Amino acid sequence: MSKVGSAGRRSRALLSTLAVLCLVGAGASYGMSRISRSEAEFAATSQARDLAQDVLEPSLRPGDGASPVRGARYQELLSFVREQVLVGATDQVRVWRLDGTVVFADDRALVGERFPAPSGISLDDAPPGASRSVVDAGRFRTFTWLRIRNAPDLVAVELARSYGPIVAGSERLWQPWAVRALAAAVVFGLLAVVAAAVAAVMRRGRAGRQEAEETSPPPPRPKWNPDLPEYMRPGYRQEVEARRRQEDEQLIAALKAAAAPRVVPDEVTLPDAPPVPAVPQEHEDLAARLRRIAREREQDEDAVKAPA
Repeated sequence: MSKVGSAGRRSRALLSTLAVLCLVGAGASYGMSRISRSEAEFAATSQARDLAQDVLEPSLRPGDGASPVRGARYQELLSFVREQVLVGATDQVRVWRLDGTVVFADDRALVGERFPAPSGISLDDAPPGASRSVVDAGRFRTFTWLRIRNAPDLVAVELARSYGPIVAGSERLWQPWAVRALAAAVVFGLLAVVAAAVAAVMRRGRAGRQEAEETSPPPPRPKWNPDLPEYMRPGYRQEVEARRRQEDEQLIAALKAAAAPRVVPDEVTLPDAPPVPAVPQEHEDLAARLRRIAREREQDEDAVKAPA
């Protein structure tokens, strides 16, 4: 396996891991943004409920919830609302009967009109003191159900404000990180895809070249020219290499044989040689007579050869 292929796989694995980590970071940032946004919405709802219960409810009369407020009572209540309620982030006040009729609003044209409740709000399905909020067309609308001084019917006090400033803090803190992590995940993912595509193209190219080499006929062997040197003869290099391999094998075999421990045979105990039999006395006498006869013959010959 080539080093280039291993490096390519490692780089693709690294890019894929970075893309996954960035996706996880983007998801975590989005989750933290949602949590921070929920906390901000809860705080805004609590603030609107306190404003409705502690500030607006003491100024209402039982008749204000029974029929639309008009005339001098409307001017009196409107002045109080403008001075005590519409001084902060809240910029809209409405008091609803449970049938959808607006009995008071900071906008005089809405008083006495009947409207459907916004999506997610059911005016006739909430206990006293409950508060519910919805986001409608960029507005954060909080409804708080009140019973005005033990009146028989409930009213829903709506306090509305712009939704953007409520979640601006969470968006400034977490949303940029979520966008950056998501963009980084896209970049790393694209790089991993490009690297995988390049590796696939290179593999196909290598496979095509290998197949072409296997299917192509072998190149023609050049004809031998006697005028050329011996080392240029076709097959000369193969012969030299084969001879070198044979010599190396022989040398290795000889070295192994020399290095092998010699087997020393155990001490061999030869049987005792049979004793030489003693020469009989008669053989000794015969030998002495033969020697004497030989001396006598030599004396006779010397006597014959001597001059008279």
